[in-house]
Amino acid sequence: MTKFEPLAIGERGKDRANPTAAERRLLMEKFTRTGAHPELERDDEDLARRARVKKTTQSDAMRVKAFLDIEVAGAPAGSVVIEMLEDAAPKAARRFEARLDEGDDDGVCYRDSCVVSRVDDELRVVFAPKRLEKRTKTLETEGDLTHACAGVVGADRTSGEFSITTHACESLDASSQVVGRVVSGLEIFKAFTHRGKGEQVPNDIRVSACGVIRGGADVETLVGVAAKGRAEAAAKARAAALALKNETKHDTLKRLRAESAAKGKEIDEMVRTSHAKKTKTNDDAPRRKGGMLDSMLDDSSSDSE
Repeated sequence: MTKFEPLAIGERGKDRANPTAAERRLLMEKFTRTGAHPELERDDEDLARRARVKKTTQSDAMRVKAFLDIEVAGAPAGSVVIEMLEDAAPKAARRFEARLDEGDDDGVCYRDSCVVSRVDDELRVVFAPKRLEKRTKTLETEGDLTHACAGVVGADRTSGEFSITTHACESLDASSQVVGRVVSGLEIFKAFTHRGKGEQVPNDIRVSACGVIRGGADVETLVGVAAKGRAEAAAKARAAALALKNETKHDTLKRLRAESAAKGKEIDEMVRTSHAKKTKTNDDAPRRKGGMLDSMLDDSSSDSE
C-alpha cells in the first residue's frame, strides 16, 4: 500500500474512528478463531436496546394511570396522563404513585407543591416538591427499563425529583428508575424543551393537581371533563387563599364570627337529630316483662280482690 492510495490516505486522515488495515486483519483473525467481532457485538447491543425500548413503550389499557395538571404562570396548560409500569418496576412505581397522592414514607408529596426545577434543552423536564424534609431512601434498580425514548417518566434514585424525557436519554438509567410512560400530553413538555430561537423557558411551571386512577381509567376522561373540573376547583382554592391573605382585621373578625355561628347551628342540628333518633328508639322498643317482685304484687292484688 503506497501513500497515494485513497484507502491509505483515508486511514492516515483526521478520522481515526475507522480501524487500520492491520487492525482489520487482526479482527478477522480473531473472528475466524472465536466467532466474535465488534460489528456483531454492536448488532447484539442494538437488538438488546430495541427490546428494552419496546418493553418501556408497550401499552396495556388496564395499567394504573396517573395524571398531572400543568399550570404555566397561573394558567392551565393541559393535562398529562402517565401509564404506570407496575409490572416491570413495582416498588418504584408504587412509591411514585404514593407521592402523587398522600405522600410516601419519606414525606415526599407532589400534590400542591410540585414545580419545575430545571429544563434540559431537547432532553427532559425535571420536577421537584418545594419542600423536602429529609433525604429520601434510595430507590433500588428494578428491571431493565430504559430512558431510550421520549415520554419516559423516571424517578431520581436519591432525591424527590422526577423527570419526563422529550428525547432519548439513556444516560439517565444510572441515576433514575423508570416508573412509567406518558400516553397523553407529551407536547406540553416538548414546548419547553424544543423552543424556538430566543424563546425563554417560563419561570412558573407547576403541577396544580395530580393523582392516581386504578382500574383501567379512560385517558380521554382524565384530560377532558375531569381535568376541567380539577382546574375549576384549583382556581376556586387559589381565589379563596388570596382573599384570606388580603383580608383586614375587621374582615377576619367578621369571618370568624360567621364561621362560629355556622358551626353552632351545625352542632344544634346534630344534637336535635340525635335526640330525635333516641326518643324514637325508646318509643318503638317493646315493653319488658315484669320481674319476680312485680309478679308477687300482682298475685297479692288478685287475692285481696
